[in-house]
Amino acid sequence: MDKNTNQEKDNGSKDEPTNDAADTKSMDMTTIQELIRKGLVQNATPEEIKDMAKHKFWQTQPVPRYEEESSTDGPIEPEDLAKVRKEPLPLIDGFIGFSPLPHGSTKQRQTLKYKLPEKTATKGLRPMSTADIPQVGDLLRRYLDRHDMAQQFDSEELKHWLLEADVTSPDKVVYSFVVEESGKITDFFSFYRLESTVIRNAKHDTIRAAYLFYYATEAAFKGDGKNKKVLQARLNELMNDALILAKNEKFDVFNALTLLDNPLFLTEQKFGAGDGKLHYYLYNYRTAPIGGGIDEGSNIDASKSGVGVVML
Repeated sequence: MDKNTNQEKDNGSKDEPTNDAADTKSMDMTTIQELIRKGLVQNATPEEIKDMAKHKFWQTQPVPRYEEESSTDGPIEPEDLAKVRKEPLPLIDGFIGFSPLPHGSTKQRQTLKYKLPEKTATKGLRPMSTADIPQVGDLLRRYLDRHDMAQQFDSEELKHWLLEADVTSPDKVVYSFVVEESGKITDFFSFYRLESTVIRNAKHDTIRAAYLFYYATEAAFKGDGKNKKVLQARLNELMNDALILAKNEKFDVFNALTLLDNPLFLTEQKFGAGDGKLHYYLYNYRTAPIGGGIDEGSNIDASKSGVGVVML
C-alpha cells in the first residue's frame, strides 16, 4: 500500500535557465501600483510582482500577462482542433498510473517494503459507536487543547463528523475506531474516503484514497505530558493498525498531512513526502504564524506542529 504525505514544500514551476541578454524588462513601480489598483494582483509585494514579470517560460505560453486587462472571454490564440492529439501520450517506463516507481527499485521490492499484517495488533480496538461519543469527545477536546489552533467540537458535531448513519454501508465516507480498556476509551482514530476517477484504464476505474482524519490518545497525558517518546510509540501502534484497516477496506493509498502529532509517526510508517504545501486562512481572524510540522526546509519537524484542524 502506498502512503503519502501532502504538506511539504511546493516546488511549483521552474523557469528555464537563460542568459542575461534574453532577460525581459522589469516592471517599474508605477506599473506595479496600477496592477494592484485594478485588482489584477492581490496580496503580493512589489518584489514578488517583479519576479512574476520575469517568468520567461510563461511568457512563451498563451496565458494572460500580469500587466494586461481584458473585457472579453475567449481563446488567447486561435485554436485548431484538428491538430490536437486524439490519444494521450503514453507514460514512460517506471510509472503504478498513480505514483512513480523509485529509481533502481522494482514492483516486488515496493510491495515487500510496504507489506502490512492482515490483522491489527492493538487490544480493544473496535469500530466507534454512538455510545462512545461522550468519552471520545472528552478525549479529543483534551487532546486538541495541546495545539495552537483547533476546532471545538460538541457532541452533535462529533456525531456528524465521525459517525455514519449506517456504519456498515460500503459507501460510507468516514471510518472511526476506538480502543476500549475496561470500559474506558483510551484511544481513537479516524480516516475518510476520497476517491479519484481513473481514465482510459481497462483494469481500474477508481483510486480509493484514505485520508487520516482526527485522532486522540491518553498517551499524550502520561507523566507530565511532555515525554513525546511515550506518545510516539503509541501513535505508531495506532497508525499501523489504521493502515491495516484501510488496506482491508480495499483502499489503494493512505494520505496524511504534517499537522497534529503526525510528524511523530510519518517516517516510521514509511509515508513518502509529497510536493504540496497548505495554508490555512481563517475568515475575519488574524493570528501569528503557526507551525505545520515542517521546518524552513520543508523537512518533517515534530516541534513545529501546532495545527489541530483537519480539513475534510
